[in-house]
Amino acid sequence: MKKHLLFLLLAMSMPLFAQTTTTYTQLYPIGGTATQPRRIFSVTFDQGADSYWLEYNTSPYAPGYPSCGSTAANPENESGLGFIFLENTIIGSTQQCWELSSAAGNSVTFSGTAEDGRHFDAVYTFNYTTTRRCGGSGRGGTCHTVYTFSNGVLVVTKQ
Repeated sequence: MKKHLLFLLLAMSMPLFAQTTTTYTQLYPIGGTATQPRRIFSVTFDQGADSYWLEYNTSPYAPGYPSCGSTAANPENESGLGFIFLENTIIGSTQQCWELSSAAGNSVTFSGTAEDGRHFDAVYTFNYTTTRRCGGSGRGGTCHTVYTFSNGVLVVTKQ
């Protein structure tokens, strides 16, 4: 009987320690004028997830650069690498901002505490390409660099 009770208690506690990984795929390419830091707006993922703003720099900003404004989750950007706003993910349904813990040319990582109180780790990988475009005719034409942001995959693992 004691063995069965121990097994039952162990089986009931398994969901408390289970890890959940969910992958979100970017649905459409995004384009715009390239800036430094990189700013990407209005990314739509499958499963109803969205990122309305990703801003990142591959080298740190000045210390104390604001990341998410004065939200309770992130009062200031300690890493100096940027931030991402997300909604409708396993992290939570409401729009939240997360400070980046790393940023490379084609990926960013971040972590925190989800709405349900569980810790999460996330990595967002994507293609970021730039092209130099010139418009106008003659000597009055202007040139600028445009980007294409595509094939993004957001992977979130909750503990």
